[in-house]
Amino acid sequence: MVNAAAGAGARSAPDGAVRVRILGPVSLEADGRRIGLGPQQRVLLAALVLAGGQAARHG
Repeated sequence: MVNAAAGAGARSAPDGAVRVRILGPVSLEADGRRIGLGPQQRVLLAALVLAGGQAARHG
């Protein structure tokens, strides 16, 4: 389900779910709260999401 208030490409997440956004700034939300990520954490998160369930390599 698309959440128009959250912007293009955002989807609503049920309670207890994790939402990852990789279009635009990489961000992470859990239970509706934004989780602060450092630069290396954002790179790793994006690599894992883009790997689509496969192992991801860094470096």
